[in-house]
Amino acid sequence: FVIKDIYYTTARADINPESMFILSEFADYLKAHPSWIIEIRGHTDNTGEDKTNEILSLNRAKEVMAFLVGKGVQENQLVAVGYGEKKPIATNDTEAGRAKNRRTEFVIKKM
Repeated sequence: FVIKDIYYTTARADINPESMFILSEFADYLKAHPSWIIEIRGHTDNTGEDKTNEILSLNRAKEVMAFLVGKGVQENQLVAVGYGEKKPIATNDTEAGRAKNRRTEFVIKKM
């Protein structure tokens, strides 16, 4: 599933302050389900170099993971993966499409 309110500074992995509330709520949810294993998937649009986007997406996923661990989620519940621009869900030909592709997904790997 995708939490749509996670925003980052352009070309950086820093989570914007307005995204922290929703991530805090998600942390509470994960703490209530300690047996769940969650894969945090970072994605980017196609602006920039492929390798740079892959690293950026991984760093964003790791930043989300660090935030959740800081809120009390067990580190062994989380795995961070960066896909860069490899899995777009919209066109990269428009700003609206690129914005949709800059996302973080959470996949329940084990319940």
